[in-house]
Amino acid sequence: MKNWLGLFAALVVLGLIIEHWQTILVVLGIIFGVVLAVAMIAAAAPKLRGATERALETRRNAAEMERARRSGLRARALTQHDWYLGGSDRGVYGEFPPIDLAKL
Repeated sequence: MKNWLGLFAALVVLGLIIEHWQTILVVLGIIFGVVLAVAMIAAAAPKLRGATERALETRRNAAEMERARRSGLRARALTQHDWYLGGSDRGVYGEFPPIDLAKL
């Protein structure tokens, strides 16, 4: 009796496979695609991590350069302010005074 039941179950499974082979192939294709995508992402993760670290380092360098630029600008503005308070024309015009038209 157990043999007949096993044979009947095998025939039912075989019938389902024959009837729904297209659906089974689609599901197996989707599973294969997902596994392949996960494997590719896992393989690319170190490269992505390196690129992210380089991008962060570039951003930090750019921020540091901007801070240095602003610091220099601030120092130059304070110097020109001191010149202005001292009555010097450099306090108004900075390092580039206007041309004296009387001398032309």
